[in-house]
Amino acid sequence: MDLQALAASMRDAPNGENFLTAPITIEPGLTSEVKQVVECTVRFSSAKPQPDVVGFTFNW
Repeated sequence: MDLQALAASMRDAPNGENFLTAPITIEPGLTSEVKQVVECTVRFSSAKPQPDVVGFTFNW
């Protein structure tokens, strides 16, 4: 997963959370290689440096 692409995609969600999306390759270089898109919803808190992951989806 390209973490820079994921971070660059961040936008505000209507409920105050943040929505991120990026392409991902599963089993790269193998005959079973699959390309998908990951969608992630996170919530930031001033109490800790890393956000909480609220939702995570693979779009086939």
